[in-house]
Amino acid sequence: MSLRTFVNFSEKHKCFSITQPRTASRNLTRILKLYDFDTYLLNKGELIFVHPNPTHNHTTELMNNHLDYDIILSCRNPYSYFSNGFRIQQLKKDLLISTYDLKDEYYEYMSEIIFKTSTYLWQKGYESEGIPSLLNRTIKYRIKVENFEESLMKVPFISNSDPEKISEVSKFCNEKLGKTMPSDNILWREFFPEDFRLYYNQRNADLIYENYESMFKVMDYHKDSWML
Repeated sequence: MSLRTFVNFSEKHKCFSITQPRTASRNLTRILKLYDFDTYLLNKGELIFVHPNPTHNHTTELMNNHLDYDIILSCRNPYSYFSNGFRIQQLKKDLLISTYDLKDEYYEYMSEIIFKTSTYLWQKGYESEGIPSLLNRTIKYRIKVENFEESLMKVPFISNSDPEKISEVSKFCNEKLGKTMPSDNILWREFFPEDFRLYYNQRNADLIYENYESMFKVMDYHKDSWML
């Protein structure tokens, strides 16, 4: 059974979630567990109940009657999204050389990713059949990594819930978002900093925006957000 067929859905709140990779999807799934979300299987557009509580997944397909429900979409600045993927991939390589140019290497890496027919799902998933279908769909709640807790508090069934649940939400928000990266590789951290803006110049930004424009529109990020 493919992970892409699972949907986290709440009949109580008339809402379902779309949690794409590298957008604090695990943290958001844990939070939705507090708010009556269950796991369903998407089969030919119909939802089939699987079990109570949400399941971490990256489904992008929409069910037949999706317009009757609100969407919670986990989001991340696309410039950060792709530079983070590049950064993690470098852990597997021996590229720490004195002549290393971060922006040039990143440009070459992303050019290869974009023009390859076979690549990682999380790197091209936003251009698959699912995400562009959201371009004309109202996204009620965008949960952005950059202001995770603030975004969550704009969801009424979360912000209006009892204090104990809100306290749990805050706890999850204060935990490190995403997977923990190794802390003992000093050279890797020096060559590949966390600040995504350091990977960009106008050329690199144009490469990302021109190839993943739908991601910017669906997640509501500006073309020039690499400079902010």
